[in-house]
Amino acid sequence: MKQDHLDPLSLDQLVTMFTEMAIEQSKAMFAGDSKKYNRLLDQMIEVEAALKALPGDQRRALLPLHNHRNAQVRLMAAIATLEQEPKASRQCFRFSAIAMNIRRLPMRGVGSSKSMATIAAGRVNREAH
Repeated sequence: MKQDHLDPLSLDQLVTMFTEMAIEQSKAMFAGDSKKYNRLLDQMIEVEAALKALPGDQRRALLPLHNHRNAQVRLMAAIATLEQEPKASRQCFRFSAIAMNIRRLPMRGVGSSKSMATIAAGRVNREAH
């Protein structure tokens, strides 16, 4: 999926797509399917970029996902909204990581000793400074 394919989609469609991808990511993580997890991550990054490219940087539309029932949805929304709402995103990230009891998951380009929590926490920590 290329970002230009996302251009004709509405804001609601992009948020729905992001949500559905995060739910599928959760299933892939628990099934140990790192290829699917990483493919979905790439697609979610494209959706996030499409939201950011909209007038006014519409990543804030993901803020309601901080209260989603699926912890992976909350986690990915927290990471995506970190620049707009750092305090709320950090709180959501911590809550989601604890709720998920995140285990180590090998990810492309990252040594298998890294976990999603470590990767996301690194992004959170870098953004704080």
